[in-house]
Amino acid sequence: MMNFGKTIASKFNPQRIMARGYRTYDCELYMGQLEGFLNDKPVKILSTRISTPGNESQIKKYLSELNRKVRIYNGFTGAESYWAPMTTNSLVYTQSRRMITISEWETRDAWNKWLNSKCRKIAKENYKKSIESEEHITLEYIPPPPIFLL
Repeated sequence: MMNFGKTIASKFNPQRIMARGYRTYDCELYMGQLEGFLNDKPVKILSTRISTPGNESQIKKYLSELNRKVRIYNGFTGAESYWAPMTTNSLVYTQSRRMITISEWETRDAWNKWLNSKCRKIAKENYKKSIESEEHITLEYIPPPPIFLL
């Protein structure tokens, strides 16, 4: 029986490939391109809001007000919201509801301007008794692995 893997691997000679004018894969070049690609990607934010017990309708009104105000902000692309079930280990499992929103922004700076804006802070203040917690997380894009062409 012949060991084809060993035979093929032993015949691989990068110097011979380079002598024929072929280019090898430059990892540093790829990483530079990848970094530029990631900087051009829109920013996605996962926002989680948990209502105080009995205030699910108020948290929905709060989100509606935020949606009306954010549409005029530069850099806002869009958003989708979902009701998500509470986990069984939550202290307020049976009494509260959780709303998850994934918003998309052209840049991280545009998101930060909205997050720290006066109109957003006023809306949050108006509904503070209805919100048990609010958290925002930047979702990190996972790029596909590089494709090596041999």
